[in-house]
Amino acid sequence: MTTAAVPLVYAPLAQGAEGNTNMYLVVRAQGDPLALAAPIREQVAQLDPDQPVSNIETMDSRIATSVARPRLQTTVLAAFALVAILLAAVGIYGVMSYAVSQRAKEIGIRLALGAGRREVLTLVFRSGFVMVASGIAIGLVAALMLSRVLQSLLFEVSTTDPAVFAAIAALLSVTAAGAAWIPARRAARLDPIATLRAE
Repeated sequence: MTTAAVPLVYAPLAQGAEGNTNMYLVVRAQGDPLALAAPIREQVAQLDPDQPVSNIETMDSRIATSVARPRLQTTVLAAFALVAILLAAVGIYGVMSYAVSQRAKEIGIRLALGAGRREVLTLVFRSGFVMVASGIAIGLVAALMLSRVLQSLLFEVSTTDPAVFAAIAALLSVTAAGAAWIPARRAARLDPIATLRAE
């Protein structure tokens, strides 16, 4: 639904609005509700043989039909979000790998002067998270500015929910940590002598 529910008044069919010839019958059943289709047709035929019975379906089916479009939109948006997260992880990994290769001599010197593996890991993670934090900050500002565009796709849901923004920032931080882990670990395992000789 994209609009709020409106108040309704139920009236007998004879007092219904002009031109409204549809009547709905709701049946609560145990087990398979569609198994009652034939008995319901027989009961209606006994009451009024000229009354047609059509469009027999379950309430689950009617609800699924009514929310099919929003569900499709949500599925497509979720797929795009997943692709965006994967691209972000690949991008962060590529940037971190390139940064480590560019700073190999510096890391080799640090290791040769006595820096520990943990200190190298911290150095690489810190430089990576500076970029990630900047990106998250810019992304959050852009999301706040573009939130009005998504308003048409949401119903009674805020586009500026702080919990959602916090969850997204946390998810991106975890993704960045996972993407930066391999280059950071590779940097910590550099052989300082081989690295300095290569330079």
